[in-house]
Amino acid sequence: MKALKFPLVTLVIIVALAGVTAWFVAGDPISQSKWDKVRVGMTKEQVLEILGEPDSYDGPDQIEYSRFLNVGWVEFFFDERNILIEKNDESAFVSLR
Repeated sequence: MKALKFPLVTLVIIVALAGVTAWFVAGDPISQSKWDKVRVGMTKEQVLEILGEPDSYDGPDQIEYSRFLNVGWVEFFFDERNILIEKNDESAFVSLR
């Protein structure tokens, strides 16, 4: 019985680590609750306060959040006054639906 314990514990650890790694690498870039808090009409400062620093700035009027190896991303568009005018989840984030 002792001989079975070590391989079983090792297998459980490997499976758990694989799950955490998969989420970190390919999971949603922001949580559903953070997505829901961001509203059109907010300032860029308010959005950044909720979401933190973005992964990229695509010019002065767009910020993006993404995950390595995930084909999708979320992006936020601002007008010339830095007011949020649109948010888009690129359809890649099933959990954001």
